[in-house]
Amino acid sequence: MPDENTLQSDFDKDYSGKSDLFDIRWKFIVEHLMEYLQRPKVITIVDQKEFVHLLQHLSEEHKVAVILYLLPCIIAPDTIRKRKSDQATNNSTQKKNRLTVKECRDSFFLHVEDSATLNSALDEHKKILHLSGLSFQPTFVLVGPIHAVESSYVVVEDTIYEVDTPVDALKLCFKIFWALDCQYPQRANSLWRFIQVVGFQINIKDRCHQTTLSIIHDIEKKISAASNMIT
Repeated sequence: MPDENTLQSDFDKDYSGKSDLFDIRWKFIVEHLMEYLQRPKVITIVDQKEFVHLLQHLSEEHKVAVILYLLPCIIAPDTIRKRKSDQATNNSTQKKNRLTVKECRDSFFLHVEDSATLNSALDEHKKILHLSGLSFQPTFVLVGPIHAVESSYVVVEDTIYEVDTPVDALKLCFKIFWALDCQYPQRANSLWRFIQVVGFQINIKDRCHQTTLSIIHDIEKKISAASNMIT
């Protein structure tokens, strides 16, 4: 597996300027998502409301992990076919269902409380994917309490890259998808497409869910307003 710098360079070569663009846009994305998550109607659909109330008390760095953790609550998931086993006949059938927040979150990134359990958590994650008929794609890992992440990693096959912050992990993982021409994890597809569009301004072929489009539109308005103030 190439080293981290090579993967970063491969992405930057094909998508010149997109990395710097993400850095500029990211603070506006975080700012809007913080505001959005605290709307009364939105709080009702969040699975762990205590994190929403905690956001305003966190440092800028620690806000990121919480926002990424809550993102599956507000970005509508894809509807996919889930494998359903019939134990009586030992047959497997597929049923079309909306993914749960937990399924999307667990496919978006891996949260590990203790770095000592990182390898075992990765093994368990790969096992769960295999049993679901899914392959292990590049993923980022946040270690420690979600509101006070202690270390961040990106995992590609059996290679683990350590990075400085959760946003660095998100950014590197995205770049690796494109540098290695990998597909997004099926259950986190809508989340990565959101990051692709709103963070890197790389167009997608599929149309996003209406709620997601509305969030993207509001972020673009915020960025545009800030740009107009500068000019």
